[in-house]
Amino acid sequence: MLLCALVAAPVSAGQGPHGSSPILVGDMVLDQHNFRRSDATVPASPSGLIGIDDVEAMPWPGGRLPISFDTAITSSQQAFFFAVCGRWSKVANVECTPAVDGESALTVTSSGPFSGCNSVVGYSPTYRMMNLESACWFDSVILHEIGHALGLLHEHQRADRDAFVSVDYANVHSRYAFAFNYGLGVVRGPYDLRSVMHYQWHAFAIDARRPALRPHGEQSSLLYQMGAGKVAASQTFPSDGDAASMRSLYGANDSLPGAPEHLRLTHVMGTRVSLAWDPSSSGPSVQGYRIEIGADAAFTRLVATQAVGANVTSGTGVLPAGAMHVRVIPLAQDGEGVPTETVSFHLPSGALILPPQPPVLDVRAAGNPVTLAWQPTGGSAATYTVVAGRTPGVSDLGVFQMGSTLSLSGHVPTDVPIHVRIIASNSAGSAVSNPVTINVPSAARPSAPTLLSPSIAGRTVWFAWSASSAGALPVSYVLQARRVEGGPIIGSWVVSGTSLQVRNVPPGRYQVSVIPVTGAVEGEESNRLWVSIP
Repeated sequence: MLLCALVAAPVSAGQGPHGSSPILVGDMVLDQHNFRRSDATVPASPSGLIGIDDVEAMPWPGGRLPISFDTAITSSQQAFFFAVCGRWSKVANVECTPAVDGESALTVTSSGPFSGCNSVVGYSPTYRMMNLESACWFDSVILHEIGHALGLLHEHQRADRDAFVSVDYANVHSRYAFAFNYGLGVVRGPYDLRSVMHYQWHAFAIDARRPALRPHGEQSSLLYQMGAGKVAASQTFPSDGDAASMRSLYGANDSLPGAPEHLRLTHVMGTRVSLAWDPSSSGPSVQGYRIEIGADAAFTRLVATQAVGANVTSGTGVLPAGAMHVRVIPLAQDGEGVPTETVSFHLPSGALILPPQPPVLDVRAAGNPVTLAWQPTGGSAATYTVVAGRTPGVSDLGVFQMGSTLSLSGHVPTDVPIHVRIIASNSAGSAVSNPVTINVPSAARPSAPTLLSPSIAGRTVWFAWSASSAGALPVSYVLQARRVEGGPIIGSWVVSGTSLQVRNVPPGRYQVSVIPVTGAVEGEESNRLWVSIP
């Protein structure tokens, strides 16, 4: 799940048409009218929801989520939105459909009262809006926000969170600490680290080299899988726990089968491969399966495809040499079910298998994003593994299976030496490349911008500021508000430009300032101004 500029401290959005006053908590817009308690009563206020573990969101009637888009959402974005929502439809009885005139619909906008990526949670008669700015249009983010819209809360804010995950508050930006408050919502099923509704290990970390969230005990190995969902065909799908939670609200989608389970290679001899899987444990009986084998993990280059019967749970075939990726898709009368997770493997060429020669590792780009590249090894075809650690020969920062890919790009933590090597492997053995040390310096700290006098019309305020010509170039800015001089922050907005319109500001007197941000580096705070709303 991508954490874009989506968080603000709990602030009021103003009175709704029925007297509601929704608040933003993380990327969730809470309104007491779209929650019910176990005794069917409605909480007194949205802020009263925090710390209550017997509330749940009101589901959308019949599992149908009518969607309307504002004019800024392009047709391609609309099509992408419905395609991502279809992944929830595969696991529960829910459906996103275009709204018809006059019905109560969820409005998808890029200019809602709360900036960033956020959504109302569940059905509300008073506030129905999802805000998706340009940085939000990734399938993991859209899947997460639709999960909120349909009624799911954050997994890491369950009342039993501390039994499974620790929060290193010393490594969390103080203005985002509220995003880890817990005790919100009914606890359903086992704690699910892979849930698409769970924040990732680096969420709002001050030091990106250290986890802000860390699983306990035996589950510590799942650190880098937190929030990953069920990955199939390079797409993010709801995890099994997500599917169970959604079905508890809406019931199962009786027309589509769930994913077959435990896809595995059972035998490999040369280029002849046998595989097997277990039938899905959810949904209707399948009418058959389709086996897909691709030369890439997105299955855009299919090497082979085969349809088998409903009672068949294995397959055997001869494939070309090289990197291969396989998945199995269940088929039902009403369409395709959820695919299995992708299994990747490599088939050597030739009858004589020679061990690979040591690859030569080179750094093509030394600054973020860092690009590593290496040449194919001599001898038989090899698969490559990138190993990174804080000290030479250690893999504590990551092990990345690359298949036959010959390069890797990505952002790395700054101001820390990272030691990298490449391991080439085949069935005859392995060989290790030359070691390479990467040390990307952090950007200079941005200088303070100048906050200009705001314009006020009723309860709408226009803020603008000018960037300083000194220091690093800011990537974004954080406008923050207080009620007293130097007091706690009650509102925070992350923007990419040098202006911001805030609507429905509650009456009162506020002190505001702007902080420039470059990557994970916060700059100097601007001058502070007072704003009064009668």
